[in-house]
Amino acid sequence: MITTGIDVGEHTATAYIYDTGTAYIISIPYINFSLELDCSLPAEDREDEIIAHLFHMMDEAGCARVARRITEATDKQ
Repeated sequence: MITTGIDVGEHTATAYIYDTGTAYIISIPYINFSLELDCSLPAEDREDEIIAHLFHMMDEAGCARVARRITEATDKQ
């Protein structure tokens, strides 16, 4: 499991990323968010998918910041 700090507004929250081998299970308890992403998706598509699922929770800049941080963490895996 990967844990990484992300900026959510004025707070730092922990994102938990579990690699099942075929998918990433992403959880950010602070904002009550979870998502399953296929590991085979290219980084840009993973980032877009995260943004799409976060869009109803925060502004576009916040979504992009969180998605970028999670994508960077999964790329290091």
